[in-house]
Amino acid sequence: MNVLIINSAKEWGGTEKWAVNTARGLAARGHTVFFGCRGGLFEHKFAGSTVKPVSFPFANNFDFVSILLLWRFMEKHRIDAVLPTKQREYFLSGIAAKMGGRAKVAGMFAIERPIHNLRNWIAFCWFFDIVFVCARKIIDVLAETKAFDAKKCRLVYMGVEPIGLSADVREKKRKSLGLYDNDICIMAIGRLCEQKGFDYAIRAFARFVRKYDHVKLVIVGGGDGTVFRQQASENDVEVVFTGFRSDIPELVQAADVYWLTSRSEGVPNTMLEAMAAKVPVVAFDIAGVAEILENGRNGFLVPFEDTEGMVAATLKLIEDPSRRRQIGEAGYQTVTSEFSLQKMTDDTERYLKELCPEKKG
Repeated sequence: MNVLIINSAKEWGGTEKWAVNTARGLAARGHTVFFGCRGGLFEHKFAGSTVKPVSFPFANNFDFVSILLLWRFMEKHRIDAVLPTKQREYFLSGIAAKMGGRAKVAGMFAIERPIHNLRNWIAFCWFFDIVFVCARKIIDVLAETKAFDAKKCRLVYMGVEPIGLSADVREKKRKSLGLYDNDICIMAIGRLCEQKGFDYAIRAFARFVRKYDHVKLVIVGGGDGTVFRQQASENDVEVVFTGFRSDIPELVQAADVYWLTSRSEGVPNTMLEAMAAKVPVVAFDIAGVAEILENGRNGFLVPFEDTEGMVAATLKLIEDPSRRRQIGEAGYQTVTSEFSLQKMTDDTERYLKELCPEKKG
């Protein structure tokens, strides 16, 4: 198949990683894969791969120049399937594909959020032939949209690469974070924005840190963290803000507990990476999290906004190192058996072959 995957983002996140890993996985299977983007965010993401990056303006949501360029590109390279991954290119690539009449459109949607504007409604209802989603709960939310056929949805869970676990890496990263040997590190990862719910994390941390002064909270992610730094100051707690990091698979090994306090997600890639590093997870029960975590077995689930529950579950892990190891190991087994990159690529390829049956190879 000739496949065009599109991501117009200028900041790195879970959807961007999903798009890149999908592109690399399909290319490794022998498909001709192009990656449409803007700017230099993806410049070094395809080293050692046959994926071919191509730049488009994506100036705005109604960029007719990009529509024309996309249409010409799809026609020239005889694209069989186009996979837009962000709101900006849903409409643009959908129009371009329908103009050519050849390429099928498989939208990628990775967050538990209803379709909230006319432009996206047109894309989902009219332009998209199928929609890849990363959680069953997203299908339920989309199904509530008038005129949208939920049968278009195809569930493909995100996959993560195996992490080379190393005691030396853990020691090095902990030292870089200013952690001592007996410190317990709680880590949370994501862009410093309201969606990621770090205000809940700081509030929960403040509830027990004075009793357990060897417990440290590390928040990893780029963006303007002024609000969260101010909140930490108001609660009289010290929080380590690392800023953007490109070494998450190594850095997460420094953690003893991983917190997910987001307001909305699909299936959080960083949570899967923590589990792949054998770090036990305590998470709000949102979106597709309950599709991965079984409470008390391979992680802990607490109701959304329940910071008291977050504290209680975390204390179980802090006070019982053997249980911490047990939960971490169970999470690792879950990820390696059910959420691998190979399985993600298998599922994506299978659905694309169903969408383009005349292009099996």
